Amino acid sequence: MINQGNNPGALLVVIKPFKGSLNYQIDKAPITEKKEWETHGDTRTKFEFANLEQGQKYWTRVIAIDSDGQTVQSMEVAE
Repeated sequence: MINQGNNPGALLVVIKPFKGSLNYQIDKAPITEKKEWETHGDTRTKFEFANLEQGQKYWTRVIAIDSDGQTVQSMEVAE
């Protein structure tokens, strides 16, 4: 789930509980072949991207990494 963050220029991403590491990723729209995802590692199931350009559309996704190193990537979502 993606919501507006607590402050202007912020997006809050919330996922279901997960035990492991998470990589929250964001990039400006539009999606191109040369996407350059900005990655923020965390273990919490809530993450706020801050200092974003107001009025700019962004794509986000989350990559979950379990204790065995296996990964699962979410769908890319625009906000």
